[in-house]
Amino acid sequence: MRCEAQVNGIRIAYESFGDPLDPAIVLIHGLGTQMIGWPETLCRQLCSLGYYVVRFDNRDVGKSSNLVVYGKPSIGMIALKTGLGMNAKVPYQVKDMAEDCLALLNYLKISSAHVVGASMGGMIAQWLGILYPERVLSLTLMMTSSGRKALPGPRLKVRMSMLGNPSTHNRDACITQGVNVWKNLTGSIHKTPPERLRQFISDSFDRGYNPDGVLRQLSSILVDHERCSRLREISAPTLVLHGGDDPMLPKENGIDLWHRISNSKLELIDGWGHDFPLGVVPKLVNLIYEHVAEEKAEGKNDESEAVKKLGIV
Repeated sequence: MRCEAQVNGIRIAYESFGDPLDPAIVLIHGLGTQMIGWPETLCRQLCSLGYYVVRFDNRDVGKSSNLVVYGKPSIGMIALKTGLGMNAKVPYQVKDMAEDCLALLNYLKISSAHVVGASMGGMIAQWLGILYPERVLSLTLMMTSSGRKALPGPRLKVRMSMLGNPSTHNRDACITQGVNVWKNLTGSIHKTPPERLRQFISDSFDRGYNPDGVLRQLSSILVDHERCSRLREISAPTLVLHGGDDPMLPKENGIDLWHRISNSKLELIDGWGHDFPLGVVPKLVNLIYEHVAEEKAEGKNDESEAVKKLGIV
C-alpha cells in the first residue's frame, strides 16, 4: 500500500507489504535511490515469511519532500574543506535522515523494527542503531561503509560515469545517463538485464527527478565523520552483507564495518556488485530471514507495551 506521512517537518512517501501486526522490517535505500530500488520480489518474499515490510523514499528523492529551499550545494568546496579537516556547512546530516526514519516508525506505530540499509541507507541504519538502540531489533547493512577515510572508494569507471550528469532535464538524456551509471555498478556474476535496468531508471525519473537533492544527500555523507568512532555503541545483532565485486564501495568497506561492530557477522557474496539484480534476491532474502528470525518473537507492534511506554500515538 502506497502512502505519504507528514513527519519530522517533511513529507515521506512509503509503501508497506503485509500485516502491520507482524514484526516489521524497514528498508532504507541509498544515495539518490528511490524506494523502488528495493525489488518488489524481495519485499513480497520477506512479507510471505511473516514480516510487515516497509520501504520509503528518503528526503530529497522520489515522492518525498524535495528540499529545494536548501539550494544546490558545492560538492567540490565541501569535499575540499572536509579533506583539510575543516567544518563545512551542509543542508542536513545523515543523522537527520535517521530521524526521518524514526519519525516514520512512530507514525506507523512500530515500536521496534529490523532495519535493513543499503549503501547510504546502511549509514542511516548505523545511526539508528547508535542513537536509538531500543528501536532496532537487528541491523542488516548492505554494500555500505563505516566512513573511515582510508577505505577504498569508487573505481575510476564509476567516478567517470557519475561526472557525466546531463545539463538539462531532458527525459531521454537523463535516462541514458542513469543507465550508464548503474551498468557500471554491476558485479561479475549477478547482473541486471539492460531492459530491466532501463525500466528501473525510467520509472525513477517519472516518479521524481531531483539531481540537486542527490547532491544534498551526498554532501551529508561527505561530512559524516562522527559515525565511524561511534560504531562500537551499536548493540543490535548486525549482519554485514557485501559484494565481492562492489565497484562503488569495495569489499574492504564491508570487512572494516564487520570489525568495528561487535555482535556482527559478515557475508561476502561472490560476483555481487552495488545493485539488486533479481538473481541475487533469493540469497539476500534467505540471509536476512536467517538473521532476523531469532528476534521474531518480539512481534505484534502496535499493541506492545513498548509502544505505550514510548508514547507513540
